[in-house]
Amino acid sequence: MLKVWGSKEAASRLAKCETAALIVEGTAHQLMSSDGEDEVTKIHALQSDQEETDSRVVLYLHHAVKLGFKSAVVRTPDIDIFFILLHLP
Repeated sequence: MLKVWGSKEAASRLAKCETAALIVEGTAHQLMSSDGEDEVTKIHALQSDQEETDSRVVLYLHHAVKLGFKSAVVRTPDIDIFFILLHLP
C-alpha cells in the first residue's frame, strides 16, 4: 500500500489533501504531494514499541488531532479496535 500511495501515479490523488499518513507494520509514514511528485517520510514521533496495534491506533489518532485534523479513517479487520475507538472522546 505504501508503494502504491508513494508512487508518482498517486500524486494527483494526494494533491487534493495537504498531507496524509499511512501506517505500515507499526511504522508511520507521512505522504505529501507537491508539483506532481509525492514525498514519503517517516513520522518519528509515532514510533512505539507497543506490540498490539489496538493501542497504537489511539496514539495515531491523538497525533492527528494535534495536527488539526477534523477526521480520520481507520481501516482494519480487527473488531477490538472498533470497540476501543467507541470509547474515545
